[in-house]
Amino acid sequence: AFIASSKTVIPKELKEQQRPMLNEPIRTWEGVTIYQNDAWNHYYTLGDDPAEGVGKDDSAFTVMDRMTGRVVAHFADSSIKPDLFAH
Repeated sequence: AFIASSKTVIPKELKEQQRPMLNEPIRTWEGVTIYQNDAWNHYYTLGDDPAEGVGKDDSAFTVMDRMTGRVVAHFADSSIKPDLFAH
């Protein structure tokens, strides 16, 4: 999304520096894209953004490894209701 716009807030050089940090997905489980297996001695943070579930906006969450700063999992769905998303 940041690269698609011609009026970006983040300079292109900073975005390009992040390219080596990108991981390819290793599997998908129940709609969750997993980029990295969990590690027993790491801490994780989940950030979420619920939507109404009417097909106009995605409910989404991202799981980040707090030890490395890498995204380890991601989910997005525009049809899931907020109460089911919380579950």
